[in-house]
Amino acid sequence: MTGEAIGWQAIWASGPSEPPCLADGPGALVEADIAAPPAAVWAIVTDISFGADRSEEFLGARWEPAAPESGRPAGPALGAVFVGRNRHPAIGEWEVRCFVHRYLPEREFGWVTTDPDHPGAQWWFSLTPTPTGTRLAYRCRIGPGPSGLTPAIERMPDKEPRILERRVGEHGPNMVRVVEAIRRVAERSTPAGTWRLSNLVGTGAGGRPETSSIGAGDRAVTMTIGSDGTVSGSDGCNRFMGTSTGTEPGLDMGSSTSSGRAPLRFGPLASTRMACEPVVMARAEAFARALEHTAGWSVEGTTLSLYDAAGAVLASFTRV
Repeated sequence: MTGEAIGWQAIWASGPSEPPCLADGPGALVEADIAAPPAAVWAIVTDISFGADRSEEFLGARWEPAAPESGRPAGPALGAVFVGRNRHPAIGEWEVRCFVHRYLPEREFGWVTTDPDHPGAQWWFSLTPTPTGTRLAYRCRIGPGPSGLTPAIERMPDKEPRILERRVGEHGPNMVRVVEAIRRVAERSTPAGTWRLSNLVGTGAGGRPETSSIGAGDRAVTMTIGSDGTVSGSDGCNRFMGTSTGTEPGLDMGSSTSSGRAPLRFGPLASTRMACEPVVMARAEAFARALEHTAGWSVEGTTLSLYDAAGAVLASFTRV
């Protein structure tokens, strides 16, 4: 479930041997469920400098220009090249050329370092669509070619297993920080997901706005917004369904509304026509009015807020 703590695990391309060695392909794996469509996650993982302010080692990257004479494209693309900049307390700062060797839009993005035929390391993201968004896997593998570890292993071959363990132990936590940031940014880039109503602004005495909280004992009001714009849910009495516009990931957060929020409109919504208790019906009608007047949205953490055209909050939801 999204929002759960993210961890990492050591992985091996083969084996491992006893004792482990570089030829076993040591590395790390981080996985997370993200409540955002693959398109939103893809835009982040292909930003080669994204993790620079999250990692303790990675400082940033820059794409090399296209080289038509050699067939090298501009990035991001299969065969593109970028230069990554890193820093480690034991060896200082350095740069390394990276070659994109995996590129399947919205599914896989990866690169190898130093030498595409005998890389010093391999890194890649895999994206899998899920009913609630995207399953993201981030992997690295050390070797099989020479890298910054090679001199240490050559000097102390008896300590090779410990050297590899320590290096993988540095990569894992940094990868976790990057994936946590990817999830945080991706989930803020789209209102897609399943939400439970927590607060609803109605009209109180004298026509003044009045906010009511939806407690655990109340009938749940839920809404699922698909990345394709479909909408469905329950107003606590009846099921509803329809469409919305403005659910595309990566929208300019102030592009179309005076409130400075990303635009969102709900189209005509169809619903069943059951009768319920008066208090439940009143809340359902207030909820329908909120959707009718929605002009924008924002997501902060696990909270979705809907706004009218003037920027006033109409309703807030908690991610399910």
